[in-house]
Amino acid sequence: AWITDEKAWFALSVLPPIALTWCFLRLLTGNPDALKDTLEHLVPGSHVKTFDGCLRLRFNTHETLLGAFLDLLEHTNRQGANVLKQLSNMSLATDDDDDVDAAGCCAEVRALSPARSPRSPARSPARRGASDQRELWMNLRHLTRASLVPMLSLMFFFWDTCVVHRGGSCEFPLLHCMDPDSSLCFYITEDWHWWRYPHYHSMECENMRSSSAADADGFFFTEPTGAHFYKCYTLILTFSAMIGATGDIVALAAGFALVILIASMQVHHVGAQSFEDMLGHRRKLRCKLACVVVAFVASLFSVGALYGRATNDIMLYLFCPGSCLFMLFLVVNRLELLE
Repeated sequence: AWITDEKAWFALSVLPPIALTWCFLRLLTGNPDALKDTLEHLVPGSHVKTFDGCLRLRFNTHETLLGAFLDLLEHTNRQGANVLKQLSNMSLATDDDDDVDAAGCCAEVRALSPARSPRSPARSPARRGASDQRELWMNLRHLTRASLVPMLSLMFFFWDTCVVHRGGSCEFPLLHCMDPDSSLCFYITEDWHWWRYPHYHSMECENMRSSSAADADGFFFTEPTGAHFYKCYTLILTFSAMIGATGDIVALAAGFALVILIASMQVHHVGAQSFEDMLGHRRKLRCKLACVVVAFVASLFSVGALYGRATNDIMLYLFCPGSCLFMLFLVVNRLELLE
């Protein structure tokens, strides 16, 4: 039997993606060993060690693609004798000591060794091999926070594509209403706003179809009196849709991972004025945080202008609020590091 309550359909389209995201992030923070095994397979030749709420990924810069990328970033941005590479949810370091306090990981402040001056003696092959070692520290709390918006986007995209599709429109949804076996439509007698949830009335599309089929001269698919906004739910659950959505999810996940890595990475040059520079950077981050909060609140109003009017794609009409929220988490992560 079909569910005839719009609130039940809305819960069916929203709650499962949120639950899947929560389970994934809970698994990420609650079981670091699973992430440890995954990283060791993704970065061959690396050594991953778990600490209290953190992971340390040690690898050789000349043997891994990740090391070559980070070395390129280091040489491109180096301006002083010492370089501190700081990531909002990761930090890069060279350290040969295995006995590291977990507090250092959670603080995520790890410095590169001073660069060798031209007058210093040449290093032995053993020391060169040791200096080629790099460590990538991951604070799982920051990583979880930065991954929240991308994971929610992926889960909502997957669920909307292959399980329950929710679409809104300001125009009469004739195609959906003519197929009552797979779609169920509702309407409201006022304009749609994201901050309100009015009562939705059923459109009785099955009665419209039966009346039109029984009357050879009649067409009963008409707009309900006073209808301003329509919402239709379509149950998909096909094998082809699941295969296509899975492929899209894999590609989008790789893109999101690259965006998180690039957006959260930041290079600081430590010199005589490093402390003053850090204070200035913290002030700039606080101003940026205020601007992002204002932009996030303003972006919420773009949802009403897009949803049902310009697009039904959840990835499009939630792009502006999601981007602002993602940037907000990154700024908060960086601000926590500096404080």
